[in-house]
Amino acid sequence: MQRERLYFYLALAGAMLLLLLGSAREPVARENAGLLALPFRKAAKRLRRLLPGQLRRQERVRQELWLLDPASSQQDAENLCIDQLANALLVLFLADLLAILVFAGTAGSADLEGREIARDGYGGDAKEVTLKAIPSGEAFDLTVHAKTYTKEQADALEQELAPKLRKRIAGDNPDLLHVRHNLNLVRKVEGYPFRITWSATSYAHLDTDGTVHAEDIPQDGSESLVLTAALSLDGRHWEERFPVVLLPEELEKEQAFQKSVEQAAKEAEEESRSSGKVVLPEKAEGTALSWQQVLSDESLSVFLLCAAAAVLVYAGGNRDLAGKVRRREQELARDYPQLVTKLALFLGTGMAVRNVFRRIGDDYLDKRNKGGEKQYVYEEVLVLCRELENGVPEGAAYSKFGSRCGLRCYTRLCSLLVQNLRKGNAELLQRLQEEADTAMAQRKDTARKLGEEAGTKLLVPMILMLVVVMVMITVPAYLGFAF
Repeated sequence: MQRERLYFYLALAGAMLLLLLGSAREPVARENAGLLALPFRKAAKRLRRLLPGQLRRQERVRQELWLLDPASSQQDAENLCIDQLANALLVLFLADLLAILVFAGTAGSADLEGREIARDGYGGDAKEVTLKAIPSGEAFDLTVHAKTYTKEQADALEQELAPKLRKRIAGDNPDLLHVRHNLNLVRKVEGYPFRITWSATSYAHLDTDGTVHAEDIPQDGSESLVLTAALSLDGRHWEERFPVVLLPEELEKEQAFQKSVEQAAKEAEEESRSSGKVVLPEKAEGTALSWQQVLSDESLSVFLLCAAAAVLVYAGGNRDLAGKVRRREQELARDYPQLVTKLALFLGTGMAVRNVFRRIGDDYLDKRNKGGEKQYVYEEVLVLCRELENGVPEGAAYSKFGSRCGLRCYTRLCSLLVQNLRKGNAELLQRLQEEADTAMAQRKDTARKLGEEAGTKLLVPMILMLVVVMVMITVPAYLGFAF
């Protein structure tokens, strides 16, 4: 499995290198990328021609950029798409290289010098070590416990609990004299306050957790042992012994040798628990052994994590652009009442509609030159003024203005202006004033809704602050009563 994983990493790295080499002559703007990112921008440009749907996505990005900035070009949209794909390719390539390095550093096995494994000190934790014996070749897990102090055996066992323990620990076996399945070495018995620990006269075919290795027993024999339950309570100790007979299970020759190797390693670990190292056996069933510790392979986790980061980098560009478009729509809706109010105000002075837009655009330019902020609705007004100056028919210019803004309120406003051009409408000023009043009322309703939503969002922090205040008041008071 590890070898196939390495082949996958190398194949991916080879494919990426072929893509980079094959894209070396792609023409791209060097000022848009650094020395490291430039090859990936070339690869991204080449890859876009091979991937289906990229042209449609580029057209969608161009339309969104055009909404944000009418001066943006097709080349700007292409550069944005190339940058997103190049960033994803760069992260994926680095992820693959990092996975290969982690594989080289963690996967495989390492020879154990002196057949020794270091234990944790007294009070430490047990650790799982993956071992492989030569010539056995199969890896298995060995639990290496921490250094422990010797304990005196309990000298008595509470007789009342013995019958229940005998039935409970048998588990799926008919009784303790015919054991083929794992034993249920309970630590507690309901109704009794004793803490129970278990020991056995032999661990050749029985683990400390009750796991039975009946497959190691010869087919023509059995394994007899005595299982001891040590009960402790308030510093007092009791013991009860249970005779156990383990019955054999058929095994093939290779499996029997593997199990003998594992058992020999476990016996060596148990015999040297009071020392700081585990000395592994030299032989098993007369066969000389050399040992290797199988190291864990963390490269796949690193690769998947970094590959997920590459996907997020690619998708992040789309979310950022969509967020800008959404904020533009919110700003257009917010500024609509102000625009309609200005139109009604200037039309009331007798100015023509196109002159009103020119006046609004000039005022906005003066404000921008003095350091004012950019406002999308007035940027669209400037585009409208330039179209009128370039000879675009007035009705068509108003229709385009409404289409660019994209909101229903602007479409309704442009319909009033176009209708005034075609048929003449003496009530245009009154209609605009009514539209301004309606838009202002809608803006107030929107502001009230946003305020209510903000209050709801602040409810959780307020509850958390209340809990903190209650803790600050209650804990000192409780401590004062306690002392």
